[in-house]
Amino acid sequence: MATLEQIESEAYSAWELRDYDLAAELFFKAELLEKEVASKRGPFSKPDSSFLYRARGAFCLWDGGNFDAARPLLIEITKFDWKNAKLWSDRHSTEKAYARLLSEVAATKNRDGFKLLWQSATARGEELSYPFPTIVPHQKQFIHTAIAFGLPDICKQILGRLDPKFIKKDHELQLLKSQAEDYCNAI
Repeated sequence: MATLEQIESEAYSAWELRDYDLAAELFFKAELLEKEVASKRGPFSKPDSSFLYRARGAFCLWDGGNFDAARPLLIEITKFDWKNAKLWSDRHSTEKAYARLLSEVAATKNRDGFKLLWQSATARGEELSYPFPTIVPHQKQFIHTAIAFGLPDICKQILGRLDPKFIKKDHELQLLKSQAEDYCNAI
């Protein structure tokens, strides 16, 4: 029988190779193994990290196009209590879940739905002391979306979240920043 570490390694390898179905299956298997192992640990030992495997499995389902199966899991991630689970450093997974959900709404050109979900993501980011959006690829993606949907407030919010050290190293981000500033200043 494979160990948790072996399953985790195989899951990450499958994810990197974009074999999302296999990766999801392995992450969900790792979730169950971690739950079992964690149930035998003492109260002051390493926390149960099974939810992290669940989240990664959900991301793989989504990235593989299995949206209906992934959606309820992503919603669960957005509401997860990272602090009580002692997984506070992994709260960035909330942003990853919101980004996928927002992409889906944006793809349907549902401007009002996008704005509502954006407000929810922003509020949740504040609750978690992890401002939304912080992850650079999400910032890039949503600058495009904010401009396309004509949402200067969201565009300004993203501009305020850009980290100068990343801007300095990323020409695409420099270009998007310039475009976003031009858009916001024109309004």
